[in-house]
Amino acid sequence: LVAWRPACELRALEERRGAPPGEGLLEVLAKVDKRRCTTCSVHDAAGGMEDPIDWRWRCRFCWEALLLDASFHERCLMPLPVGEVEELKKDLQGWYIASARQRWNWPLDRAMDRGWIEFRPKGVLWSSDGSVGAWSVASDPGTG
Repeated sequence: LVAWRPACELRALEERRGAPPGEGLLEVLAKVDKRRCTTCSVHDAAGGMEDPIDWRWRCRFCWEALLLDASFHERCLMPLPVGEVEELKKDLQGWYIASARQRWNWPLDRAMDRGWIEFRPKGVLWSSDGSVGAWSVASDPGTG
């Protein structure tokens, strides 16, 4: 069982256990030669990219947050690359819809408002409230 702990809790735990200075988990992790997101400092093993404008590496969730924010300011959305469309088709299986963008809409309280979620490549989910999350396809063990 792996539990998420804030850095201050890890440091306090290591001090109680008597870890020598510089040999605690936080110090070891800091020495690991992996890219960490400049926004959230997380290493994303499933993907991420270097921003072509500022050359900063961002995890897939922070990168997608930038794309989502830009989509609210642009008149037309950039189409997904063919490779990402094929990836979504494979990952979503029977949930894939015919359009390249996998955006699902539903009406909200007012007739003109629509809420939506959009399934993105690599398990990233956008929502109409500007949030970025994660998705995965779960199977029901009773259906085979």
